[in-house]
Amino acid sequence: MTDMKKLEALTQELVQAEADLKQAKISRSTGELANPTRIRELRRQIARIKTAINALLQEESEEE
Repeated sequence: MTDMKKLEALTQELVQAEADLKQAKISRSTGELANPTRIRELRRQIARIKTAINALLQEESEEE
């Protein structure tokens, strides 16, 4: 049951990170982005979250 809570939390975090990335890309195009490496950091954060989600799903499928 805790895996479901972890999965929900990771999914929420993923949605937030993707929204932040979208906003950062908009800011970059308008010249307002102060830290251009923020986009790279967000892409990597999204990849880490997706990896964690897939690991949880993999564990879940192996248990069945």
